[in-house]
Amino acid sequence: MLKNNNNLSTDKLEPDTVFHLENLIRKYIFLQSKKIKKERKVKNDVLIILNFLIKKGSVEGYMLRERIL
Repeated sequence: MLKNNNNLSTDKLEPDTVFHLENLIRKYIFLQSKKIKKERKVKNDVLIILNFLIKKGSVEGYMLRERIL
């Protein structure tokens, strides 16, 4: 969804959307870190989400991205 709709990074979102997305991606990275590092497609998909969060001003997204790069 984020890959196909570039305008989402500039659109106004529902309240707490970024907060909930941060929590979900943090948990996914924690549970699947080996898979993310091993499989290129999974890593690219996670980076799309993290880059979206960064565009929305998320420090958590930035820290998570640095962790998997």
